[in-house]
Amino acid sequence: QFALVLLNHVAFNTLEYAKTQVEWTSLAAKYATDNENPFNMKYVYRCHSIEEMDDNVRRLRVILASNAELDTGLAQDLFLRMAGNPKNLIILTQPVPQSRFPGAQLQQTPTPRVVDVLRRSTVALEGAELERYLE
Repeated sequence: QFALVLLNHVAFNTLEYAKTQVEWTSLAAKYATDNENPFNMKYVYRCHSIEEMDDNVRRLRVILASNAELDTGLAQDLFLRMAGNPKNLIILTQPVPQSRFPGAQLQQTPTPRVVDVLRRSTVALEGAELERYLE
């Protein structure tokens, strides 16, 4: 049995907002009487970081991570972590522009064995660079 994980920095807020929008749909009357909301998703783990997911979900999991291009954020972090293991399966749910990496590379047929990943990070300025910036 697999756990379903929504991995996003705003996972909780996204589902909470979706819950409030039901009143504007044709489903409002049905869910007002049933005291249920289709966005309660009681079987979905909402995680805001990979560390939170590792701490709270200790079984096999299906992970929904946003940013299909895999070029930033949690989706890229998760991709880098999972891609090295042939037991893992990565499914792209939408087409990716050819100019984006590594998502566009993964859409090639056959899927390449090696994918280029550009990893960006923020580094604090120090010394002369910091002084130039502060001028």
